[in-house]
Amino acid sequence: MRPPVFPTTTLLVAILLMFITSSCREELQPAVKPSEFSKPSREQLGDRIRIAIAQNPEGYPVLPKIPPYNSTVYWYIQTLYNQLNSEIRADRNSPINNRWTTARSWEITVLDTSEVNAFIIPGGHLYITTGMLRKMEKEYELYYVLAFELSFMQEKFLINHLFSEYTTTTISELAASGRAAEDLSIDKLAEAVTNLFIEPETVRTLDEKAARLICQTSAMDRTGIIPLLNDTDADVPWLINRSNYSGRAEYVRNSITILDANCGSFRSNGGFKEYVLDVLQ
Repeated sequence: MRPPVFPTTTLLVAILLMFITSSCREELQPAVKPSEFSKPSREQLGDRIRIAIAQNPEGYPVLPKIPPYNSTVYWYIQTLYNQLNSEIRADRNSPINNRWTTARSWEITVLDTSEVNAFIIPGGHLYITTGMLRKMEKEYELYYVLAFELSFMQEKFLINHLFSEYTTTTISELAASGRAAEDLSIDKLAEAVTNLFIEPETVRTLDEKAARLICQTSAMDRTGIIPLLNDTDADVPWLINRSNYSGRAEYVRNSITILDANCGSFRSNGGFKEYVLDVLQ
């Protein structure tokens, strides 16, 4: 029995449809779930953002980590930040395949600009401006800002914020390859992280988490945000992006009752002035 003979046009269309279907099957990948974006992936994404920031000295002018700043400003702020993050980085209770890399340091970078700002990137690297440092008088104020930003990163608020803006798949592709995904480049993502807006309700939650972290890691007074809240200067990008809520100062002041914890009352021994403010003059 002779096989049926298909018209040439019909055969070509059939072959073309088979090719298109096969290509689509190869291109379509299941969406990445937020729960599948591990801490090592967050570190990888953060390291790529950090490189992008370093390659843009005009947008992010870095206070050089050389004398006298390396042994004063950087040493002092990094010491406080290490005190805050040491237990978090140890990460003893997480599954072994979803832990922070203990050998990887979480570094402080000081940006030499009058803008009053601070921000953290996925994986723990934290940036603070000389303008922000000059707004403070005592170390408990600095400790609060560091604790707030660290809580924002550690508790997944930061990465979930990025997921909601750009999708998990896009962020995962950037973390894995560093190449632009869906018109989002690492440079654009770095700029976005610098200026992320946090809703007042989330800021309230982070204030509580920051106070708890301060109590767990130090004898510091956990109300270090209040002097900045009482500042009459309206041009404070950090407070604009970490949006205030009604009664914030009072809420922070009463956080000891909320936490039911034995927090300290230490505010300063002059270290912040000696190692930071006097050096930045």
